Amino acid sequence: MKDRASSPLRLQVPRLVATGTAGAASRRPAQPMRFQKPRPAGSLKSVLAETVAQLGGLERAGDWIGRSRTQVARFTDPAEADSFPTIDQIRTWEAALGRPLVTTFMALEAGALLLTMPQGEDGAAAVDLAAIGQETAELFRVYGEALRDGSISRGEAGAMVKEIDDVAAALVTARAHLVEIRDEQEEAAS
Repeated sequence: MKDRASSPLRLQVPRLVATGTAGAASRRPAQPMRFQKPRPAGSLKSVLAETVAQLGGLERAGDWIGRSRTQVARFTDPAEADSFPTIDQIRTWEAALGRPLVTTFMALEAGALLLTMPQGEDGAAAVDLAAIGQETAELFRVYGEALRDGSISRGEAGAMVKEIDDVAAALVTARAHLVEIRDEQEEAAS
């Protein structure tokens, strides 16, 4: 399910930028952080780099966990194979982002699927049914595009896995809401 809570956090923070004239500076929006060293795609270091970027960069990520910019850079550097944030530091970052980027990656690496448990809402069953339909339709669209040439590439398979995960998340949300309704009605009948 795609909603505002799961969209990436994008911070627009103005910063001073030298213009080349003595003492003059101008304000312009900060550009998205770009790491200079390549990180292997699908690696923990790349997920940590994405987390740091979404938090607003090395300095801001360090502020969240009480670490220096240099230490945070080590967490994202593939050459620093033994340097990783602690679980508590990751939890702090994920709480700041409002979504579990690193935890989701770790679950997928272990062959598991991390699903966020929904909070009870009025009219949730109808919303859930619509979300299941929407996610299933997107899965069928991606699947159809992949089969257009008669075979499924690695990239297409990855896109399909993501869509299947979205359908599974929508189903889990719907199930949780329906169980909640069932249990509330059983308690009321008692």
